[in-house]
Amino acid sequence: MKKFIVAEDHSLIAIGIIELIKNQYPDAQVSVVNTFGALIDTIKKTNFDTLILNTSLLGDHNFEMIYTIKNANQQLPILIVANQENSSYAIPYLRAGAEGYLDKGACPEEFKVAIKNMIETGRYISEQTTNLTIDLLLNNSEAKYDIYSILKSKEIEVAKLLIKGFSNKQISERMQLSAPSISNYKAKIFSKLGINNIIDLHAYFNNHS
Repeated sequence: MKKFIVAEDHSLIAIGIIELIKNQYPDAQVSVVNTFGALIDTIKKTNFDTLILNTSLLGDHNFEMIYTIKNANQQLPILIVANQENSSYAIPYLRAGAEGYLDKGACPEEFKVAIKNMIETGRYISEQTTNLTIDLLLNNSEAKYDIYSILKSKEIEVAKLLIKGFSNKQISERMQLSAPSISNYKAKIFSKLGINNIIDLHAYFNNHS
């Protein structure tokens, strides 16, 4: 018997997801949680074959929360169901540790394919996301990977100042924000882009902006 956990804060959407799962796996056990805290508590206690995760539960720390999930249950495959109709979001989620990605424009048939692949192979990447990844590998300078759709305006502003060599203190004075706030922005930028240092940040902006 397959075991799924659905992390979804809209009950009607959760009902639809359960129905699609049951159409493919009639004997499946499906648990539903509607908060991130409940998700972490549940996966610490119980193993599941797949987590279906709506990104609306992740808040502003979306990519960082993937690490939190993996820390709670390293073996749990994660299928992201994103609120955005933009496959460029897929790569940061996959880099953060998710095994599959669907955007909100996916049709029920694609969802069924995604679930099947997650169960049989532990992964699902759509054709659109695959093509985007190939674009990035073959021609980074022309890839359709919009950094401005990943980072928020403040994060972009902080990132550009970091690239120019400004310290956290200098950025905080320039932007009239506290130093801890700048440190938090920096951590979010690195997490969302899947990088570890300023050199990587500089290269990332050169390749993708």
